[in-house]
Amino acid sequence: MKPRTALLLVLAATMGAVAGCSADANDSAVSPSTVVSTVTATPGGSPTTASPSDTSSTGLPGTRTPVNSAGAQPCRAADLSGTIANLGQGHAGPEFGTLALTNTGSTVCTVTGYPGVSFVGDGNGTQLGAAAARDGSKVVTVPIEPRGVATARFTIVDAGDIADCTPVRADGLRIYPPNDRNAIFLKTTSFTACRSADAQLLTIGTLR
Repeated sequence: MKPRTALLLVLAATMGAVAGCSADANDSAVSPSTVVSTVTATPGGSPTTASPSDTSSTGLPGTRTPVNSAGAQPCRAADLSGTIANLGQGHAGPEFGTLALTNTGSTVCTVTGYPGVSFVGDGNGTQLGAAAARDGSKVVTVPIEPRGVATARFTIVDAGDIADCTPVRADGLRIYPPNDRNAIFLKTTSFTACRSADAQLLTIGTLR
């Protein structure tokens, strides 16, 4: 084989290997999930405006991948951030989605039961409508690793479907972790709430 021919073959093989690596990298790319909003933990919020959640029964071990939670303390608002994701859009009736709480701390913590959730507005944290009703799902204790997530089923009824609602644009949602009297504020103007204190727009499940 002539030297020039051998050199061309070597160059062609090298270029093919580089192209193959680029294709693999592109194939493995994953698009980020779409969420309504992200939240930051902010201690505060009067528990009388949206009752903090409590645990109504003894928690049971969750079914997710086991986490070493020996000695773990309950998750607090200051250790959590959250999102509302996967809400159905463009359909009549309630919207179903997921409330997700992420452990932003450096140690494992646990959540047991229902978070307390309500709309707030007027630029000052005034509760709008009734706090979220519980859906009756089974209470479990869930350990959350640092950067781990616990989720709960989340339902919102259209304000237009509620009699005597007096619709108003919400500033966001106030979320109390189970058994915590401090809250997380989720800032989003995507939802319409009701002035009426009896208006039941929200339903929440247990964290899992």
